[in-house]
Amino acid sequence: MPNELFDFDEFSRQVAEAFDTALETIGKFNLAVFGDSGVGKSTLVNAVFGIELAGTGIGNHQTTNVRLYRKNEDDLLGIYDTPGFEIGQGDLSMLISEVKGIVERSRQGPLAARIHAVWFVVNHHSTRFLDSHADAVRALHDLGLPVFIVLTRVSKLGDRIDPAALTLMQHITERGLPIAGRKIFLVNSVETVELSGTIYPVHGLQELLDATVETIPEAVRTAAIAAQRLDFSRQRVLSERAIKVAVGAAFGTQLMPIGVDMAGFTLALAGMMATISVLYGVPVDKAALINLSWKVFLGGNAAKQGAGWLAEEVARRSAEKAAKKAGQAAAKQGAKLIPGVNLVVAAVSTAVAAPMMWAVGRSWMEVCEYMRTHPEEVVNERESSYIELFLKCYRERMTDRRPTWLSRFKRD
Repeated sequence: MPNELFDFDEFSRQVAEAFDTALETIGKFNLAVFGDSGVGKSTLVNAVFGIELAGTGIGNHQTTNVRLYRKNEDDLLGIYDTPGFEIGQGDLSMLISEVKGIVERSRQGPLAARIHAVWFVVNHHSTRFLDSHADAVRALHDLGLPVFIVLTRVSKLGDRIDPAALTLMQHITERGLPIAGRKIFLVNSVETVELSGTIYPVHGLQELLDATVETIPEAVRTAAIAAQRLDFSRQRVLSERAIKVAVGAAFGTQLMPIGVDMAGFTLALAGMMATISVLYGVPVDKAALINLSWKVFLGGNAAKQGAGWLAEEVARRSAEKAAKKAGQAAAKQGAKLIPGVNLVVAAVSTAVAAPMMWAVGRSWMEVCEYMRTHPEEVVNERESSYIELFLKCYRERMTDRRPTWLSRFKRD
C-alpha cells in the first residue's frame, strides 16, 4: 500500500493532465471517405488505420448520409463516411450540401475539428467513373478540401499492374480534375489469392498515406502519423524524442538521498508514457494509464525487475562515494527503499534515474507497437494486459548485464 503522504488523487489528476496535454499538442486528423457502396472504403481505412467503419464509433446525428466515426472522444482520428450512398444514383446536391454544412460549421472552431483531406474511392473492377463522380470531386475541391482519387482492388505483380486499372486511371486523368497528390492512387488493401494460386500482395497504401500527410496542415500531421499503422518509423522518432526530453529532465536533478519522496519521478515516468501512448494512437484511456502507472511503479513491480542490476551498475561505475554508498544500500534493500514508493532510483542517483527512464520509455514503445498490430490480443483493453506486456519488455531490457539500450543511451 502507498504511504499516507502520497496523494493518489493528485497523482491521477496530473497523469490525466499530461495525457490531455499530449492530445492537445498533437491535435486530431479528420479524413472524409467518399465513394459508392461496396468499393472497399472500409477495407482501405482498416488497412491504414486499423478501424472498422461499420458498427463502430460515434455518429454525427446532424447529418443524414454523412457520418462521423471516432472510437472515443480522445481518439486522434475521425472518419467521415457516406454509408450506403450511391453517388452515381443518389442526390448529389444533398450530399454536397451536407458536406458543405460540416465544413462551414467546423471552420468556426479549431483546426482539429475540420475535415483535412478526402479520399474518393473507386473500385476499378466497376470500370466506371461517371460524370456524377467527377462533379462530386469538383464540388469537394470547391469547398477547399484536398481530394485524393483512389482506385481499389488493383492487382499488381512486380511491375505489372492490372491493365483494366490503368485504362480507368487514364480515363479519369483525361477529365482534368482538381485532384490532390498530383496523381491517381492505385492500391490493394488486402492480400488476395486466385484459384490458380497466384498471390497479389498489398500495395499502394504507404504512397497514399505519405501523399496525404504531405498535403494536410502541418499542425495535424503528427496526429495522422500517430493514427496510422503501416509504418512505425515516424512514431519511433517522435517517441524517442519524448524519451530524451524525459531523460534530460532526469539528468537535470541532483543526487537524491534515501528517504526522498519520488512520487514526482513516478509522475514523470507516467507523463512520458502518456505522450508515447498518444504518439502511437494506442487504445489506452487515461484511467487505464493511471492505474498501470500506479500498480507498476508505485507498486514496485518494475523496480523489482531491475533494482539489483541497476544498483550494482551504479556502484561499479560511479566514482562518487555517495553514489556508491547509495548503490550498495539499494542492492541490499532491493525495492523497499521508501515505504509505498518502491522505485530504487528514489535512493540512488540520476545515474540510475536516467537509464531507467530510457528503459521504461523504450519498453512502452514496444508495447504500443504490439497493441497496434495485435489489438485482438489485448482483450477488452484490460489493464492487466498492459501490465503483463510492459513487464515482459521491461524484464528483457533489465536482465541483460550490458543491454544495448544503455550503450545507446550513453552515446546519445
